[in-house]
Amino acid sequence: MPSSNPSPRTDEWLQDQMRALESWIEELRVADPAGYRARLENIEAHRSWLRDQIAQLSQLNSNPYSPF
Repeated sequence: MPSSNPSPRTDEWLQDQMRALESWIEELRVADPAGYRARLENIEAHRSWLRDQIAQLSQLNSNPYSPF
């Protein structure tokens, strides 16, 4: 039965954000190599944050005692 909540699940949203970030990174790398290099540190920080959030959520979801 579909959820009555129209908002996507958090893990799906995070995965969508990661895909969007990866797509944007590739577009920036091709269209503006200098801009890509200038933003690389911030890009990597955001990518790392998203990966950490996904990993934490996966860990919570695998814990049968988690309220989430």
